[in-house]
Amino acid sequence: MSEPQPPNGHPNGQPPQPPDWRLLKFLARNCLTGIICGWAVLLGFLWTDVGNIGTLTESGSSGALGMFLLAVMFGLTGGSVAMGIAVMTLARKDP
Repeated sequence: MSEPQPPNGHPNGQPPQPPDWRLLKFLARNCLTGIICGWAVLLGFLWTDVGNIGTLTESGSSGALGMFLLAVMFGLTGGSVAMGIAVMTLARKDP
């Protein structure tokens, strides 16, 4: 026979705790920082015309699409790298 449930329906009898959003805010802040850094690197590549990337996006027939894809990929990569670095450098509490 199973034990009766507490009156509020929670197994330990305590109400649930509100969610702690600190980690998600930390990751979002670092992701945004990485996206901005990735876009800055792309801007540097376009400005200095590394590998004729600025010329190709400027003169191509689908330059706007190419620029959009470059911005998405550089932002995604920068955000992922920044979040990874942030998580790996978190302080660890020893038991």
